[in-house]
Amino acid sequence: GRDFNRIDRLYISDTTPAATDLAVDALSDGLPLPESFAMYLQQQHRDLSPLVVSQGDFNALFPEYIADPTAWYLVDPAGWVMMTYNSEISYKDVISDLKFLLKNSSE
Repeated sequence: GRDFNRIDRLYISDTTPAATDLAVDALSDGLPLPESFAMYLQQQHRDLSPLVVSQGDFNALFPEYIADPTAWYLVDPAGWVMMTYNSEISYKDVISDLKFLLKNSSE
């Protein structure tokens, strides 16, 4: 809604998207398979910003991801990690948390 401009999405990795293979044979939405992971991000997630950090920094910053590669994070506008999610969490719960975070944070 009106807070959409307050949301940014980052792809953080220890390798560049161009150096990462697309490890699927087909996309779930039936669209043609892109040539590379970088092209997939560009086509399917246009406003996603890639950020590459060293492997040591990545492992120190995201220990949950090491334990569960489906983990991802919700970060508040001040840069604090507020929640960690994985593939088992319903998107409705994530939206509820996001609404709460945006409502209770200052711009």
